[in-house]
Amino acid sequence: RIAVIGSGSMGSAIARSWSELGHSVVNVHGHLIQTCDFLVRKIGHDVAAASLNNSIEEADVIVLAVPWIAAKQS
Repeated sequence: RIAVIGSGSMGSAIARSWSELGHSVVNVHGHLIQTCDFLVRKIGHDVAAASLNNSIEEADVIVLAVPWIAAKQS
């Protein structure tokens, strides 16, 4: 299971690519889960939306795909 933190163009592309290869992928958007729900429906390929805590606890791999400024603020 792969958790992709970040739902922008990079995070969405990573989630789509790995899910197309058959991996279980959750995409995380730190602010609004509703925004992430919309994005994962757009990505397709059974990518799921999840909150940050739930996705990290169950992930085998965690990918941080956020802008540098957002990573520095966390």
